[in-house]
Amino acid sequence: MDWAEKAVRESVSATEREALELNVIDIVATDLNDLLAKLDDRQVTLLGGRTVTMETKSASINYVDMSIGEDFLNVLSDPTIAYLLLGLAMLGLMVEIYNPALFSPV
Repeated sequence: MDWAEKAVRESVSATEREALELNVIDIVATDLNDLLAKLDDRQVTLLGGRTVTMETKSASINYVDMSIGEDFLNVLSDPTIAYLLLGLAMLGLMVEIYNPALFSPV
C-alpha cells in the first residue's frame, strides 16, 4: 500500500524483482509460454466469490493479427505521426486565415 501511494504521488518505479518482493505482482515470466506454465494450477477467486483453478499448461495460443483498419489507426495514433498531422492541420488553417480563398476560391 505504501509503495502504491509513492508510485502515484512521487512517480516511484520498481524493477520486476523489486515489485515481486513488494508483493505488487505475483509472477515474473520471461515469455508467454513461461507465463502459462507458471499460471497453471493457480486458484483465482472471481467477483461472485467462486474459486476457479486455472489450467493453462496445455492452453493453445491463438495470435490474432490486426485488420487493415486497426493497423491504420495504430499508425495514426503514434504520437510522432499525430503531432505531425496536427502541425500540418494548424499550418493549413493559418494559411487559409492569412490568405482567404487561396486553395478553394469562393
